[in-house]
Amino acid sequence: MESTSGSTTNLNNHLKACLKRPRGNTSNPKQSELTFVKVGQETTDLSTWVFDKDAVRKALVRMIIMDELPFKIVKGEGFKYFLSIACHGLVFHLVG
Repeated sequence: MESTSGSTTNLNNHLKACLKRPRGNTSNPKQSELTFVKVGQETTDLSTWVFDKDAVRKALVRMIIMDELPFKIVKGEGFKYFLSIACHGLVFHLVG
């Protein structure tokens, strides 16, 4: 590749834009992301995914009930850190 035609300027500009707008932190909360979904033992399919705060809340309640966990689990710093990573840095305000 010639040094005059193969620069990384576009890649650098893209990375700078991504740093200003981290994954999952878009101006439109309903914007889809591409994800891989396991459809078989060795098969995956490409699908879209939209973050749904209510679905996360329901899954948390189900986990607490099914695993017979104390409700205070959601108040711990470890759980808050887990959510910040799992939910792409979104901030949750816990009620109660």
